Amino acid sequence: MRRFFRTDRAATDPILVIAAIAVSLVLLVGGSFAVAGLIGNGKDLNAKSDLDRVAAAETSAAATGAVTYSWAGTPDASTSVATFGDGSTVTNILPNPAFRNGIAGYYTEPRIVASQPYAGSNIMRAVTSDGEQQSFVIQGVPNNTDYTLVATVRTYNGGSPVVFGIAGGSGQPLAATSTFQTDYLDLTTANQGNIYLAMSANVPAGDGFELQSLMLVPGKGYRGAYFDGSNASPPGGFLPYLSGGGTALLGTDLSANAAGTSATTLQHAAVGFTPGANDRVAVTPDAAGDAWAAVVKSATGNLFVRTSASSSTGVLGGTSGARTMPSSVPLPSGITVANLNTALTNATGF
Repeated sequence: MRRFFRTDRAATDPILVIAAIAVSLVLLVGGSFAVAGLIGNGKDLNAKSDLDRVAAAETSAAATGAVTYSWAGTPDASTSVATFGDGSTVTNILPNPAFRNGIAGYYTEPRIVASQPYAGSNIMRAVTSDGEQQSFVIQGVPNNTDYTLVATVRTYNGGSPVVFGIAGGSGQPLAATSTFQTDYLDLTTANQGNIYLAMSANVPAGDGFELQSLMLVPGKGYRGAYFDGSNASPPGGFLPYLSGGGTALLGTDLSANAAGTSATTLQHAAVGFTPGANDRVAVTPDAAGDAWAAVVKSATGNLFVRTSASSSTGVLGGTSGARTMPSSVPLPSGITVANLNTALTNATGF
């Protein structure tokens, strides 16, 4: 019996208890590091998989083209459609959007003098004959419906900029300058069935504005480039891309470019893709669209890179704005480290 009690006391000896706790902590901490390592490795593997998907999508876009354009009926007298590689479409519902058919389908108030074309260009010029505020009208638009209006516009005859307001619908006015610019306006039509591009105030006789083209796209939020059914369908080529970029327009080095490609067009290629959760992906092509370099930021913070010149992936070195390429990943001709750093700076978040 005495031996039994001695054994029991040994089992609860403070030194042995402390030793047991220490061993448990070592195992717990070591196990936590091991689990954290496994989770991190999994996140990095997901990021590398994004680069594989980028390669497949770019190959698809280069082979099939990203978009085709067509008229629904008679050219310059019917709606036009952009069809992407995945079958999704965007429609411009205006039948004479570039004024190649004069001002057919539109209405100008009597005191507006409208001329088109002039100087060899299909540009609609609207000037007031008596110095009053006047409007150019898109007629017959369904009531209480959301649209995106895309207007390539400038003021005419100098003077202060003319602001184009929308009557019969909500939305911010379009600000025009003496240089052609493309403005986007999300609006909801009211009960008038018309959309007005109006001079914001009375202007001197002979002053007005010029329209190079118009689009009216069902739904709000379109920020792509102008198109109609006469646009040439671009040949296959590699595309810029930025996850989360939506309809932002990207050019070479992922710079903002009014004539560029919508940031997520690559997701609409015949073989499209969606980046993994919490991954940020940027792809910059060369100026000719013959090569690309892609970077993904893993949820771990690591930056992985792959290019059209190799199937290898590696980790970018350096710091933001001064990244360096891993020796295992070659850059293609036409893209330099400086190009890649510029693209990542423009993309932000890298």
